[in-house]
Amino acid sequence: MNLNQVGQTYKLSQWITLVRDCQSSGKTVEAWCNDNNISRNTYYYWLRRVRRAACENLPGIVKRENPIVPVTFQIPVVSSEKIQSCSDAGITLHIGSFILELHNGMSSELLTTTLQALNHVG
Repeated sequence: MNLNQVGQTYKLSQWITLVRDCQSSGKTVEAWCNDNNISRNTYYYWLRRVRRAACENLPGIVKRENPIVPVTFQIPVVSSEKIQSCSDAGITLHIGSFILELHNGMSSELLTTTLQALNHVG
């Protein structure tokens, strides 16, 4: 680490303290800056730098697709008298004695996951 980097790291550590102080003061940024003789532009510049440094130091996030895990289960036979359907179902699928209701307003993520799971049931 060269001398310039050391200086920037030191300044950043000072601003981390100042940003925390501002945020915990209960004052608006403008009032806090006035009380501490700091321009708002300088404060927001260093706030961006502090946030960027915090994000860069987060542990790596590995994005994985949710794997479809095959599940085997027995579907009990249900008489038609015991079946109650929800009135807001947009689509109702009857597969043997299995009934799947897809409701209006369900998230596209849930729909995609459900259809992928059905694709793997065989």
